[in-house]
Amino acid sequence: MTEKIEKFMETKIDENDLDTELSEQASRFLFAAQKHAQAQARHDALKLERDIIVAKIAEELRFAAEKDKRKISEAFIDKQINLDERYQNIRSQIIKSRVQRDYMRATERAMFQRKDMLIQMAISRRGELETMVSDSVKGASEEYCIA
Repeated sequence: MTEKIEKFMETKIDENDLDTELSEQASRFLFAAQKHAQAQARHDALKLERDIIVAKIAEELRFAAEKDKRKISEAFIDKQINLDERYQNIRSQIIKSRVQRDYMRATERAMFQRKDMLIQMAISRRGELETMVSDSVKGASEEYCIA
């Protein structure tokens, strides 16, 4: 991922810029959700491609056996599929895509937690502001009463 995307997906909250953090949260969550959906779609596509490769290899093995008038077992076919370079390559891609999908799922979940933290921080900040306003109003009214 580019540096700009990584920064956008960062879950750390800048407490000194809470307004910006709150305003960007929905966009950040949507971005993370989209990336998760894309990673899931890629993973699913690779699994479908694996199934097609398995079918092709099995068909090639059966055709070759029929041509040579040999009988082959399903166990033999399974073993040959596992040894085939095409199958090994697609399995490797599936493993990598699973890692990416899981990372994106975790990022999406982290954005949920980030949202909850932002809400708590905003509530806390509001309480602090209300206390400050209340104290300053009290102080002003006391000064007014004394004068």
